[in-house]
Amino acid sequence: MKRLLILPLLAAIPATAIMADETETDSIKVSHIIDEVVIMASSKEHKEYKDLPISFNTINADEFADNRIESLKNISCISPNLYIPEYGSRLTSAIYIRGIGTRINSPAVGLYVDNIPYIDKSAFDFNMYDIESIDILRGPQGTLYGRNTMGGLIKINTVSPFSYQGSKLRLSIGSRNKYGISLTHDEKINDKFAYSVGGFFNYSGGMFKNTYLDEYADKSLNAGGKIRLMWRPLKDLHIDFTAGYDHNDQDGYAYASFDKESRKTGDITANELGFYKRELGNAGLNIKYIGQRFILNSTTGYQYLDDHMFMDQDFTPRHVYTLSQKQKQHTITEDLTIKSNTFGNFRWTAGAFIFKQWLDTEAPVCFRQDGIDMIQYMMDKAMTAAGAPVKVKLTDNEMLIDGHYSTPLLGAAAYMQASYDNLFTEGLSLTAGIRIDYEKTDIAHTTGTLINADMEMMGRAQSMNIPIEIAGKDDYSYFQLLPKAAVMYERDNCNLFASVARGYRSGGYNIQMFSDIIRDRMQNMMHQQQAENIDDLIAYKPEYSWNYEIGTRLSLADAKLNLELSAFYIDIRNQQISKFAEGSMGRRTENSGKSRSTGVELSFTGRPANGLTLTGNYGFTHATFTRYTTEENGTTLDYAGNFVPMIPMHTLSIGGEYSIPCYGRILDNTSVSAFYNAAGKIRYTEANDVTQDFYGTLNLTCSLHMRKLTLDFWATNVLNAKYYTFYFETIGDSLTDKAGFVQQGRPIQFGVDVKFEF
Repeated sequence: MKRLLILPLLAAIPATAIMADETETDSIKVSHIIDEVVIMASSKEHKEYKDLPISFNTINADEFADNRIESLKNISCISPNLYIPEYGSRLTSAIYIRGIGTRINSPAVGLYVDNIPYIDKSAFDFNMYDIESIDILRGPQGTLYGRNTMGGLIKINTVSPFSYQGSKLRLSIGSRNKYGISLTHDEKINDKFAYSVGGFFNYSGGMFKNTYLDEYADKSLNAGGKIRLMWRPLKDLHIDFTAGYDHNDQDGYAYASFDKESRKTGDITANELGFYKRELGNAGLNIKYIGQRFILNSTTGYQYLDDHMFMDQDFTPRHVYTLSQKQKQHTITEDLTIKSNTFGNFRWTAGAFIFKQWLDTEAPVCFRQDGIDMIQYMMDKAMTAAGAPVKVKLTDNEMLIDGHYSTPLLGAAAYMQASYDNLFTEGLSLTAGIRIDYEKTDIAHTTGTLINADMEMMGRAQSMNIPIEIAGKDDYSYFQLLPKAAVMYERDNCNLFASVARGYRSGGYNIQMFSDIIRDRMQNMMHQQQAENIDDLIAYKPEYSWNYEIGTRLSLADAKLNLELSAFYIDIRNQQISKFAEGSMGRRTENSGKSRSTGVELSFTGRPANGLTLTGNYGFTHATFTRYTTEENGTTLDYAGNFVPMIPMHTLSIGGEYSIPCYGRILDNTSVSAFYNAAGKIRYTEANDVTQDFYGTLNLTCSLHMRKLTLDFWATNVLNAKYYTFYFETIGDSLTDKAGFVQQGRPIQFGVDVKFEF
C-alpha cells in the first residue's frame, strides 16, 4: 500500500496511463476472440461485453485500414445510430448516439482512452496511429463511468508492448496533396518490463478552395508522439505509464453559403482564412493490485490543452466581424476502483472518482467596418423609435470587444454496481447499480469595449469616449443520482436482456453571449433602456434522461453468424437546446425542451465462406420534441412534434472483406474490401426547414501482404457523393437577418499506404 502514496506525484508527469495484461483472467483487459473480433472489458466490468446486458460494437485493428480510420470522426455510422459529423476543425467533435448529442458545450457521449477519461470534447479529435480496438457502448453508462455518458461511451484501447513486440513503419500518400508517416516500436525486455515509443506526421493540402482568397481553406498539419512504460515489479502489482503529445495546425471553417429556399450552394468566400491550432498533452498512471478476494485499480489522468481558434464569423467578403478564442486547460482525474476477484454468482464493483479542471478562455470579438455600420443602423433605429433628441455617430473603423473567462470545474462521485448470476434459474442474472455525482462549476468573467463617437444634441456636438464593461462571478452546484437495473437470460448461443437507466449531461455557461450583451448594453445606454440580467442568458442547467432498452445476441451456424438486435425508448427532460438567439451573433444553449427518442439497432458479422467476412450495422432513430417553444421576431414558435436537429433517422454500414491466399514466393495473401457507410435523413434546424437526404459513401481497399510488407491501395467516397455534414445560420445583411452556410462532405480521394514490420 505504500506504493500507492506516490500516486499524486506520478500523476504530474506528462503521460497517459493504462493497465493491460492480456495473459491473466482478471486483468484490466480480458480478451476473447470470436471470429477474430477482440472483445475487451475494462477494470470496472467482470465479464466480456458480449456477456453484459448492454448494446455495443467493437472495431478491431483489421477494420481500421478497411474504413480509413485516422481519427474519431471516421467511425461515424460504423456502429448503429452513431453519428459524428465533420464541422470544419478539430475543435468541435460532436458525437450523437440514439438521438442524444450536442454541437457545443458539454458532450453527451463519454470518451475514454486506455481507461483515462477525456473531460472536454476539444480534445476528442486526435490522431489514431497505434490503436488495438475501439469499443462503442450505446446507452447510459453512468453507474460505472459517470458524467456526460448519457448517450453512451467510446473506449479506445492502444497496443500493449506485452502483447506485441516489434517495429511498424507506415508511409501514406494520397491525392489532394495528402501524405503521412508513422513509426512505432514495442519491446518486451523481460517478464517484468516492456515499453513502446512512437511518432507520426500527417499533412493534407486541403479539399475545398476559398474562391475569394484563391487558396484552400482546409489545409492541415498534425504531428505527435508517445511513450509507454509497463512494469510488473511484483506478481500482484502492475504499473503502466504513458506519455502522449499531439500538435495540430489547420486551416478550417470551409463554410460555403447556402440558400435554403433554392437549396443552392455557393462558394467559400470568407475574406479572412480561419484556423485552429492546438497543443495537446496527455498524462496518466494506472496501478493495479491483485488480491486474493479483490482487485484494486487506481487510474490517474492529466491533460493539458493550449489552443487558438480564429474565424471570420460572417463567412463572406464583407468586413463584418471576427471571432478569436484561446483556451488554456489543465485537467486532473483520479478513479479508484475495487472489484471482487471471485468466481461465484455474486460479483461487485465499487469506486470513487474525482476530477478538477482549470480552464481560462480569451474570446475577443472584433467588429469591422461593415459590422459597425450595422450597429450604427440599429442604434439610429432604436433612438428614432424612442424619440431621443440625440444623434450618435460611431467614429472607429474597428471595435474590439474583449473577453476573459475563467470557468473551473470540480466533480466527485461514488458508485457501486453488482450482479448476481443464476438467479432463481440457471442463466438468469440481475445487475443493479447506482452512482452519486457532485459537480460545481464557476465563472469569473470580464468583458468590455470602448465606444468612440461623436454626439450631437440640440445643435451642439462633442466627442465622447465611453467604456462599457461587464465583470462578475457566478457559480452553481448540484448532485445527481444515477440508478441502473438490468436483467439478462443467457442460454447456449443466445441471450436476452432488458435495462433501465438514468443519464445526465452537465450544465455550464454561454460565454459566446457576452459580445451580444455588450452590444445590447451599448444600444440600451443610448436610448436609456434597462439592461437585461445576464444571469438569465449565460447559465444553463443539466439535462436528464430515462432510458429503456431490450435486446438479444445470437450466435448461429457454429459461430459463423453473430447477430445483435436491440430496441430503445428514451425520455429527455430539461433538454439543452442550442439556438440562434434573436439579433445575436451566434448560438446560445438554454434549457427549454423535452424530447422523446425511439429506435431499433441491428448488427451482424458473418463468415459464409473461407476468407470472406461480411459485416453490417443498421440503426433507426425517431427523435422528436415533445415540448419546445421559442420566440423569434416577436412571434412564439412551437416546435413540438418536430424532429430534433442533427440526428440522422437512419445510419447504415455494410461491407465485407475477401482474403485470397497466395502460395508464391512474394505474396502471402491478397485481400479486397468494400464498405458503404450512410446516414440520413438529417434535419439541421428546429423548424426542420433545412435537411440532408439519405446519402452514403463507398470506400474500397486492396491489400497485398508480403510477409513483413503490406501495400494498401485505397479510395474513399468512390462514387463522389455530394452531401452536407453541417448547416448553420449566422448574421445576414443586418443584425436581424440570417444567412445559411454548409460544410460540404469530402469528395473522392485515393492513395496507397506502405506498411513495414521489422
